[in-house]
Amino acid sequence: MCAHSKITIKAIEAAIKKFGISNVRIPHLEPRLHVVPTDKVAIIRREPDGTKSIDSVRWGLVPRWAKSLDAIKGAAMFNAKSETLATLPSFREPFRNKRCIVVIDSWYEWVKEKKKSTPFHIHKPDDAPLFIAGLWDTWRADDGEIVESATMVTRATVGPMTRLHTRMPIVLADEAIEQWLDPTITDAAPLTALLEASFFQDFAIDAIDRVPDPESKPKSPQMKLFG
Repeated sequence: MCAHSKITIKAIEAAIKKFGISNVRIPHLEPRLHVVPTDKVAIIRREPDGTKSIDSVRWGLVPRWAKSLDAIKGAAMFNAKSETLATLPSFREPFRNKRCIVVIDSWYEWVKEKKKSTPFHIHKPDDAPLFIAGLWDTWRADDGEIVESATMVTRATVGPMTRLHTRMPIVLADEAIEQWLDPTITDAAPLTALLEASFFQDFAIDAIDRVPDPESKPKSPQMKLFG
């Protein structure tokens, strides 16, 4: 499960540099130490001309066929199980042709023992950005409102992560990212195999005193990216 994340300008800048992205469209994204569903997150996706873009979208998938935003119960689709991407109506079409990478720095989990809950901060040992397999969609209201949204794909936990939760986001290995974004791959089998085999799992897991308030913003001299 991944419902509490962290996103900084450092991660976005690293993603832009790593993928050579020239289409930067993130005016509504603010760096935060604690991002929750319905907040804005950054996604990388491939444009029709083959280039990559980075955009800010709502975290919590709103299927294009949803009758209203209320119909999807707010933030209910912030995660998508890899095992059901090809079968559930909400994810089936995006799995075929609307795949993306969600960019975050890290995420948080809580472990409850007796009456105490201990928060943990999960990140790469070198604090490099996490590139999570994601799906996106575009919803249009009758009055013309357009909402672009995304979900993070999860799998059963492995290794040390099993002591924190039963699910974990699929942080794609570098060699799998281009395949995940490849629009010519539409069959479920190779995509499912990719998710099962090509993911990062050697995380640093740190117990922390508290998780930052959802309104907390990191201090940065580079706010121009988001203005």
